[in-house]
Amino acid sequence: MGQFSPLFFVAAARWQRLHGCRSLCCRFSGLLLLTVFCLLLPPAIFAINAPTVTHIAGKAVVPDTTMYSNTSAFEVRGNAEAGAQIRLYRGAVQIATSTADAGGFWVISLPAQSENSYIFSAVAFDGLFISEASVSVPVIVDITPPVMSVQYGSSGCRSGSKYQCNNIGYIRAIVSDARSGVDFSTADIVVDYVTVPSTGDPDDYVVPSWNSLPGYIDNNGTNEVNYYSNTGFGTINQNYRKIRILAKISDRAGNQRTVDPVIFYNNARENQLAAVVEKIWDPDHNVFTGIGETAANIADVGGWVDYFEGMTVATNPIKIKARAQKWSLTNKSFNAWDVYDATFNRAFSIDQSTGEFILNYPILSYGDVTLTFGPRGGDCRPGQYSYVKIKTLQGAPYPIKSHGPYSGEVAIIGSRVWPTFTGKVYKMPFNQTVQVGFGDYDSTTWQPRLSQVILPMDQTCLGTPGIYDHGDVWYDANNDGEWNTG
Repeated sequence: MGQFSPLFFVAAARWQRLHGCRSLCCRFSGLLLLTVFCLLLPPAIFAINAPTVTHIAGKAVVPDTTMYSNTSAFEVRGNAEAGAQIRLYRGAVQIATSTADAGGFWVISLPAQSENSYIFSAVAFDGLFISEASVSVPVIVDITPPVMSVQYGSSGCRSGSKYQCNNIGYIRAIVSDARSGVDFSTADIVVDYVTVPSTGDPDDYVVPSWNSLPGYIDNNGTNEVNYYSNTGFGTINQNYRKIRILAKISDRAGNQRTVDPVIFYNNARENQLAAVVEKIWDPDHNVFTGIGETAANIADVGGWVDYFEGMTVATNPIKIKARAQKWSLTNKSFNAWDVYDATFNRAFSIDQSTGEFILNYPILSYGDVTLTFGPRGGDCRPGQYSYVKIKTLQGAPYPIKSHGPYSGEVAIIGSRVWPTFTGKVYKMPFNQTVQVGFGDYDSTTWQPRLSQVILPMDQTCLGTPGIYDHGDVWYDANNDGEWNTG
């Protein structure tokens, strides 16, 4: 069927008037004949051709492909019949118009568009007829570069720290882009290194030239770019190495992210000195057995007392306040970045402005206790340890051997068999209860545990078959340490 605008009827009426067809019958008959004639003709006789959208933001449109713009304001260009008016649509809404020049080219400059996904199309109008719509073009407006963060380190040993310990096992970048998506073909990671002097502040050293570490990259297709050395990381895992990582990537819209150079050191200085132990938190301190300690060593308003080797603490658990020393008193250097507690295999943070740190301990065992810790500087373990030797008036049993979760064995899911634990407590003239369970480091949460009454000196469990006797182990369901209905 033919296609025509309502303007056709206006034009036909004008033609009738100019040619003397003035009666109502003449006009109606003429219009009827013209209408029938029009409907019987092929569509192309009256329809204007649909325009074509050829470029989005300066890039040629590829059929069935999403286009991108990394500027909020951009041009839409295309082809149409010469002189035709072009009406540009974003979705179902007309947003702009233009006119095709004598060569059939048209261009529309769009104002700022918000970051989003759009569908653009166009129609042509020649004054009488409106064309069919052009092929729709999906467009994503994305003006924000992707996010990129560089990571380095190993499974431990201060991963991501500025000061490493010759143990680099990976170098990678985590990337993301919320709008157009990451273009992994643009990813690049470069690793350089140089040897720095063994004295002075390595940050003040002016690098004359960098050495490049040959390598290559790959990615997981979603969010990670990995760097691999052709010969491994042994070249940079050496003392007094300064390493620089350069990384960049773009999204599909062409926004590039270049991260600031990432700098770290491998064993740039000697290991830390031992920490200076300053105070012990013991608010109830009233026994003075430390070497050189006097009765004047009473707690301050915060509960802290001076430390003396061999001192007796009335509080359990305790805290230790200590201070890390500089690596070098003659050269400008650094405080340690954390403290490693070897007694409980735990790390504590340091106030980098003062070097002070506080160690919070769980309940200690009864009697003579030695707590071992040290600041970590140029290596994964402290260069020198501090040993705090104290006596406790009361405390927890000391597990000397265990099987199961503590020895690295994997428990069988669903098994009701507890691992075997052995330990010791000091014999007392009264009953003591030992409980075995599991919870967090500070013992603030517990799950149901096993309990056992430890009999006084020279007493042994009766061991009556089928009957509970003190000395037997029982499942303490209500966690009260008492043999009762719980």
